[in-house]
Amino acid sequence: MALIKFSALALSLMLAASCGGELRGNECMTSTVRCSEDNDNGGERIEAAASTAPDVEPYLDFLPDGKTLAELPEHDIALTAVENGVILRAGERQQAFDWLYMTPRAIMPNMMLRDWDGDGKNELAIILYIGSGTGVSVSDLRIIEIEEAGFKDTYFDPDDYVQQVLNVAGFSAFKENEELKGKLTLGDSAHIVSLKEYDENEIGKVMDKLVIGSISDFSFEADRIVASFGAGIAVEKFATPIYVGNIEADVAYESGTYQLADFRFVPNPEQE
Repeated sequence: MALIKFSALALSLMLAASCGGELRGNECMTSTVRCSEDNDNGGERIEAAASTAPDVEPYLDFLPDGKTLAELPEHDIALTAVENGVILRAGERQQAFDWLYMTPRAIMPNMMLRDWDGDGKNELAIILYIGSGTGVSVSDLRIIEIEEAGFKDTYFDPDDYVQQVLNVAGFSAFKENEELKGKLTLGDSAHIVSLKEYDENEIGKVMDKLVIGSISDFSFEADRIVASFGAGIAVEKFATPIYVGNIEADVAYESGTYQLADFRFVPNPEQE
C-alpha cells in the first residue's frame, strides 16, 4: 500500500475533485489510499475523507502562514498553520508536521494537556478534523510527548481503531412479527433497532454487515478522550451505508499505544 504525501490544500482539492463527497468503498483517506475490506466477523471497513468541490473556497481562509489554529496560553502551547502543514510550539521548542488540519466545514483543531498515560508527565492530545463530505466525517487523534529532544508524535491509525471496533461489534438483520429489525452486538450486549423503513424490494436486501470508518470522530469530555464511530449497515442497492446510530468508546493511551474501552451504542431516535 503506497503512501503519498501532499500539501494540505493540494490533497483537499484532489479529494474534492475525485471523490465529490460520495462514499463508494474505494475512496481516498488523508494521504493513504485504502479499499473496503470484508472482516471475518461480519464487519466491513469503508474509509474515506472527501470534501465537496463547491465548498473549497472557505478553506482558503485558513491557509496563511502563522494562522493560529489552537492554543493553550496557560501552558504556552500553540498550533499554527504553514503552507505544508502546521508548526507546534511549546515554550521555546517548536517543530513542523505535515498534518492535515482543516476541511471546508472549518472545524478548528482542539488540544488538551494532561497526563494521559499516568507516567507523571503531561502529554498533549490533539484532535484535527480532516475529512468531510456526504456521509463522511473524520477526525485524527494524535498524542504528543514533549521530550527534551523534541516532540514524539503518536498517531491513532484508522486501521487500528476500525479493527478494534470490529473485534467487538457485529450486525445482523432479522424479522420479528413481520417487521424488519437489526441486532447490533457489542461484546456480550445486544441492541435491537427498527429497520421497517428499509423493508422494501426496491432497495434490495439489508446485509449482515457492520460498516465502520467513514464517520470516525474524537472529542474531549471532561478529562477523557471519547471516540464516536458511525454504525453503518449495507443495503444491497445503496451506494452509501445507512447509519443506525453511533458506537462510542473511551480512548486510553499507554506506552505509545491506544486502546478503546467501555464500548456503548447510541441509536438514532428513528431506529429505536
